[in-house]
Amino acid sequence: IVGDSNLDSIVPGRLHDSKQVRKLKRTTMKEAEENIAWAPHDKVTDVILHIGAEDMRKGMNATEVKEGIRRVLTKYKENFKKARVHLSALPPSESKQEANWHLRELAQETKSNFISLKEMKDRRTKGLIAGMTQGNRDVITPKGAKVLAAGMKRSLYSKANLDDTHDEGRADNLLKASLDAISKKVAEILSQGET
Repeated sequence: IVGDSNLDSIVPGRLHDSKQVRKLKRTTMKEAEENIAWAPHDKVTDVILHIGAEDMRKGMNATEVKEGIRRVLTKYKENFKKARVHLSALPPSESKQEANWHLRELAQETKSNFISLKEMKDRRTKGLIAGMTQGNRDVITPKGAKVLAAGMKRSLYSKANLDDTHDEGRADNLLKASLDAISKKVAEILSQGET
């Protein structure tokens, strides 16, 4: 997980039962792009990007955030070719709405998972639920972090955007099922020849 201080109260070990999840604190997109953590490239199966809020606080607009995250995403995909990428929405607020639309589009364009934080918003009023962020800032509270963690966990367990390089067990099962079907058909043909 690559992200800002909103990840502070996220406990990586609770996000997946069988994958080792690590946090990499990067406050800005530039920092995330320039400081990719070293890890065995073939061992990284997923990369979650939760960046952009600090860049918006510093004056970037929604389109600039989308393009900045595209650069970061591209760099991570180049470094971790087998990894599935997950893009997290920014803490939902009126000022982040356009950026989150752009991030959703970027996720679709790049076949990445999108982690929506819509559970932080009231369905009826469409406004942010009280207690999800600290004051008028985009720093999420422990209550908001639970929503973020739940979204990350759902995305990590999701089968969306998996291919055979991400889900070797699935490929093995398909191969086994195909071989079983062929063996069954061969047995049928041979038994017909005997009668």
